[in-house]
Amino acid sequence: MRAAGVRFSRRSKARDMYDVKFDRRRGVMEIPGVVIDDIMKRPLLVNLIAFEQCQGTEEARVLTSYVSLMGMLIRTAQDVELLQRRGILDNLLANHDEAARFFSHLGEGGAMNYDQHVFFGLYEDVRRYCGSWYHRNRAVLRRDYFGNPWSAISLFVAGLVVALTATQTYFTVFPRN
Repeated sequence: MRAAGVRFSRRSKARDMYDVKFDRRRGVMEIPGVVIDDIMKRPLLVNLIAFEQCQGTEEARVLTSYVSLMGMLIRTAQDVELLQRRGILDNLLANHDEAARFFSHLGEGGAMNYDQHVFFGLYEDVRRYCGSWYHRNRAVLRRDYFGNPWSAISLFVAGLVVALTATQTYFTVFPRN
């Protein structure tokens, strides 16, 4: 997702923690804030996922879908750090590695039918956005060439110099008499 320029922000006016949205125009995934602490430990969530799986209905598996989504977003300690910088994740565990392991092990708890996933539409929107040639190349341009403001300033100055040189050349070739 980073290669396509998907950005993350905290969803401030969320109905609940499952209210995740993706804005296709801006490429921003809005996720409500989540606190990871000793109270929200793996056994509690694994038991809740198991309880949800026992209910029998595929479409009501909101917690399993949410845990699966977070497990896909959080793979490494750098992912935890990024989400923490964006205000989405409040990690009260020992370190970022432990939080990454927390989410990667949670996904092992339940089976998921991705065609009836609660976030199926969100996955499809993100997949389309990331598969777009325009979005991938715009992200590369922004990341590699305009990573700091000096790049944009130097491009503007170079364009200004070319325009002034073209103007001077025009008036040299065609003097005003």
